[in-house]
Amino acid sequence: MAVETLEELVDTLGFLSSAGVDRMPRGPGVAVVTFGGGIGVLAADHCARHGLRTPALRAATQAALAPVVPPIAATENPIDLTPQVFNQAQWFTHFSRALDLIAQDDGIDSVLLAFGPMAQRGVETAREICAFRTRTNRAVAIAWPLAPRGVPEVLREAGVYTFDEPARAIEVLARIARREVSAGAATEVETSPGFDWARHVPDPRAGMVITEHACHQILREAGLAVAPGRLATS
Repeated sequence: MAVETLEELVDTLGFLSSAGVDRMPRGPGVAVVTFGGGIGVLAADHCARHGLRTPALRAATQAALAPVVPPIAATENPIDLTPQVFNQAQWFTHFSRALDLIAQDDGIDSVLLAFGPMAQRGVETAREICAFRTRTNRAVAIAWPLAPRGVPEVLREAGVYTFDEPARAIEVLARIARREVSAGAATEVETSPGFDWARHVPDPRAGMVITEHACHQILREAGLAVAPGRLATS
């Protein structure tokens, strides 16, 4: 899987490391879930440009969503749950159920959640997202520019990689989906069995910087090709 810029490298590695190999996009179908219509249209257009599809949810899925989302919500795809879903308690209580129904739709391989500034329930929404990621078998990408106070900390502590804008999330989903389709859905992801992270990073802490020399050793033992070199200590 090739990338062309440092931004693409960081986004791709960040998503892969937080999603896990059992929750990769296995196909091109993306459910774009937003809380304002405009960003959903932009995201759907960007999906099309990168070979992804935003298929309409099945009629049965839309019927199941009807009682658990605000009446003004759009439930085809892109899916606009509207700000009412977090501004009004009666709809927020059904938020997790709505996400589950969307992810269970047969045409969906990935779920893109695109948020923005929120006046309330930002932290509660972030916690709902973290729980959703752990119980679904679909790939889940989070784009949250201008996240409210407390949200980045909740997502970071849960190991959720957050994109600064939907377009960057879509490009990563498209890159991985192309690789999965070309390799075949049944292809096993190659891993290095028994790799001992603790031996290389025995006391990981937030903000820790791993030296370049140590990174080379980690990459080499993980099975990647690394140029030969030695650490100069003087």
